[in-house]
Amino acid sequence: MKNALLIWLFLACLLPGRPGAAQPAPPDSLAHPDFGRWPRRTQLRLADQWPTAARLPVAERLASRPALPTKVRAHLWMTVGRYYFYQEQPSRALSSMLRAQQVLNPAADSALRSEVAAELSYAYTMTNQLDPARRWGEAAARLAGGSARLFQQARAYDMLAMVAGKTHDLRRQRQYLEQVVRICRQQRAWLSLVIGLHNLAEFALAQHDLPLARACLDSMRPAAVRQHPVPVYPSVSATDLTQVCINLTAGRLQLAEGRPAAALRILQPSIADARRVGNKRVECDFLTPAITALSQLGRYREALAYQQRFTKLSSLAFDENARRQAQELDAVYATRQREQQLARQRQHIQQLQARTQAREATLRQRTLLLGAVLLGAVLLLVAVVVWLRARHLLATATATLNMRQRLAADLHDEVGTLLTRVSLQAELLGAEQPAHSPAVERLLTNSRTAARTMRDVVWGLDPQADNTTSLLDRMRDFLQQSTAPTGLEAELLTEGWPDDEVLPQLLRQQVYLVFREAVTNAVKHARGASYVRARLRREPGQLQLTIDDDGQPAVRPATDGLGLRSILRRAESLGGRLTAGPRPEGGFRVQLEVPLG
Repeated sequence: MKNALLIWLFLACLLPGRPGAAQPAPPDSLAHPDFGRWPRRTQLRLADQWPTAARLPVAERLASRPALPTKVRAHLWMTVGRYYFYQEQPSRALSSMLRAQQVLNPAADSALRSEVAAELSYAYTMTNQLDPARRWGEAAARLAGGSARLFQQARAYDMLAMVAGKTHDLRRQRQYLEQVVRICRQQRAWLSLVIGLHNLAEFALAQHDLPLARACLDSMRPAAVRQHPVPVYPSVSATDLTQVCINLTAGRLQLAEGRPAAALRILQPSIADARRVGNKRVECDFLTPAITALSQLGRYREALAYQQRFTKLSSLAFDENARRQAQELDAVYATRQREQQLARQRQHIQQLQARTQAREATLRQRTLLLGAVLLGAVLLLVAVVVWLRARHLLATATATLNMRQRLAADLHDEVGTLLTRVSLQAELLGAEQPAHSPAVERLLTNSRTAARTMRDVVWGLDPQADNTTSLLDRMRDFLQQSTAPTGLEAELLTEGWPDDEVLPQLLRQQVYLVFREAVTNAVKHARGASYVRARLRREPGQLQLTIDDDGQPAVRPATDGLGLRSILRRAESLGGRLTAGPRPEGGFRVQLEVPLG
């Protein structure tokens, strides 16, 4: 991981509002009880403070609070991850960055999502997982689109350059590094530009492209002059960082161009400065080219001293790295132990859920079975009730029919026979009278009328007459008997009536009685009439009876007289409508309309 710290500092410098750009807050600001009530801008500023060991547990605790805004929690997890980057514990850093990514939702700010994706790409690169590193780097570049987000683009391209360098894709690595330099120059980010030019110069020196390395060095110097001397991270200022980049690039370039003495004049003061401030990593970076330069100049004693110093620093660094890696392995082991414990708990929960679902399924089956039994019982009860009701109605209808038939037979046999006997006796009495007797004539007429009325009553009660054929025959007989003595032309027309259609008793009886009364009125009251015409028509849902004559009716209201009032009541009993009155073409009309169910 050569120059890993320098590269990570470059990433930190690309972020606006990072440490050095804002006034430091009190060390315990994150732990303040009212942190959750502070304005969002204040929360973000404190969340982005330089990570330290003291702030680490506070930041982790706050980042785990769902009540805080999503953006604040994501920044807190990134701060925790950067602390582990600085401590060279990339696995822990990767875990923190993954949590930051999980906190965000697809609707979050694309700039923040790009920032998290770039951090994930760096973490995967440090753990040598290059495929996910490339995917997250490409995602960071895609999400950072737009001129206002060039900082995020630069970070994404730098991540992709790192991945391309590890996969030895030199063409893409140079292309990405040049993109970083172009964006930093366009945004006037001078410190980031110096570090980007340093990385490009390192690439050029590795490829022996000395003109490109010289061009990068010439561009670094004016950019370093424009950089403000603000602190980048504790004990390191921007001026110190840019000077380290310039001196390291210049020394290696002089060495590559075959001027070891000039290289030593640049490298040795930097080695002394790094030793004075105790920066062992930077001292090692300068010792490597210095040892090569001393060897080329034949100054082997000094080269040996530098080599011993480098070996000692490397051993210390190795021990420190080993210690940190051991800590990271312990943390990874503890994390995996917790994950295994959580997996066992999830498996136990799944088993409990499966058992619960099985019990619920059994309960549902039993409930459905019970419901089916209850429904079957209810349906059976309803069927029994319907059957009993139908049986009762059938018995009632049968009893009614039997009673009608018995009444009809009794009336016909008893009363009918008696009236016939009276009529015969009246006829015999009239024959024995030598002269015309009005009393005998009235007796004979009344007896005949009573006999005819009795036949009508018997016909109305007889259940065997509940059909259209019987009704029509009865109407024709009455029409013929009523009009024959007067010489009137009589006609009965039917439309839409099938033979032997069953008719309800009330309908058959009332229609016939209305017909009889209307024909009787026409015969009695139509003066000068020549015909009586009746029409019985059946339409969809309706029965229509019309009786017409061409005589001159008596001058009186249509509803006067007992006959018209009687047929009006009969029409109302059927739910129908009766109209009676003169026709426009002359004569009189009685019309009955009855709905058929």
